[in-house]
Amino acid sequence: MMRDWLAGLSARERLILGAGGALAVPLLFYLLLWRPLATQHERLQQQVASQQALAAWMQDAAERIVTLRDRLPAPTAGDTPPREMITRALSDLQLSSRPLPGGQGDELGLTLSDAEFERVVHLLIRLQQAGIVPLGVDLRRAQEPGRVEARLRFAGSLAAASGSRTD
Repeated sequence: MMRDWLAGLSARERLILGAGGALAVPLLFYLLLWRPLATQHERLQQQVASQQALAAWMQDAAERIVTLRDRLPAPTAGDTPPREMITRALSDLQLSSRPLPGGQGDELGLTLSDAEFERVVHLLIRLQQAGIVPLGVDLRRAQEPGRVEARLRFAGSLAAASGSRTD
């Protein structure tokens, strides 16, 4: 059927049809294969650059953690309850928190939204120096550079030895 239709065309019409087909094949190749792959490649390159910048920032932050760890004075624990020490440390560092849902027993969980990374580090160092070591820390970058979303979980008894330190 196709052959009959082509045979019914004049030589000029067949030439135009062939030239159109010859132009359509590379155009379709470009539109359906090359351009989507090039766009995806560019997007992945941007993503790699973004992740490399994040890794460099995290490396710098890790170095700052090491230098800041020794700068904070160790608070005196005395007979202060651990929950009060945590609340006081949050207040001193001007961090606002909300309780983290799903804590078991007397476990304490906190969420720090859009918190300055250095302040969260200071909080963790101060609490560690007071012998309060978290059960879990989940830090995720926030929208703004240098800010994080933090979830902290502490044991209810908080029975870590006061002044103990792990490097």
